Amino acid sequence: YSKPGDLILDCFSGRGTNLLVGAAMGRRVVGYDLTAANLEKVRSVALEHTDIEPEDLTLHHSDGCALAEYADQCDLFDLATFDPPYLGGCENYSDDEREVPQKDIEAFRSRMTTCLGNLKRLIKPSNWENKEFHPVVIKCGSNRRGSDGLVDMAFELETIARSLGYVVHDKVFNILNSHYQMFTTRKCIEHRYTQKIHETNLVLLKY
Repeated sequence: YSKPGDLILDCFSGRGTNLLVGAAMGRRVVGYDLTAANLEKVRSVALEHTDIEPEDLTLHHSDGCALAEYADQCDLFDLATFDPPYLGGCENYSDDEREVPQKDIEAFRSRMTTCLGNLKRLIKPSNWENKEFHPVVIKCGSNRRGSDGLVDMAFELETIARSLGYVVHDKVFNILNSHYQMFTTRKCIEHRYTQKIHETNLVLLKY
């Protein structure tokens, strides 16, 4: 989805996989995270093990939903790609009050609406006729909540995206061949549902 020299954004960079791959592939990268130690390690690894120049690596210890550092800009990024905190997930990323809520679905929707609204302003527009595509790519999982059923992040985020005027350009399904699945087989049989072995990448465009 991007070319060498493009400016890419990961607004929930975590351990930095997207940023490091971008740096290794000749992209200029911008990352956000609320854990300073993550950003320090990403900077160290990128500068030591890729050819990225220091001026092409921008890391913000700041809120990746608000994106306040770019509040006065638009049509800036060639690609945004990120894995938001998983709705219903059990991983505690930090004690920062700006973390995206994982247990409260309404609060999650509110924060991700803010995030996707800001990204719609900041991502460059795509052009179908010229085959120029500048997507927002989001990796989404799902979570089972007992008698409340399955909560699908892709559905939640697609609904928000459509309300903001994005076009859903594509969906990519990642199959997770995890050895952990063998331990959940009995539970799946008892509860009459399939093993949860995929994630969805939403590919959103602004025309």
